[in-house]
Amino acid sequence: MFSADSAKPKRTSNVASDKGHNATSWFVAGFLFGPLGLIAAAGLSDQKLRKYIRQIGEKQDAIPPEKEDKPIPVSGEMFEV
Repeated sequence: MFSADSAKPKRTSNVASDKGHNATSWFVAGFLFGPLGLIAAAGLSDQKLRKYIRQIGEKQDAIPPEKEDKPIPVSGEMFEV
């Protein structure tokens, strides 16, 4: 179950970090699962690239700007009478 190659956890965390994910969690996954953890990290979505492409699209008015999170209404605020 444990990986004999000590570099796999570091590689796994590097791949995850480069894609904008938590490197510590993926280091643990690489340590526990070895090559399977590395394959899983390689399959992660690239959050940095998605954010960058979204910024380009918003600047060119190709896509609408992302809406800010609205505060959650408190009890009766949701319904106006």
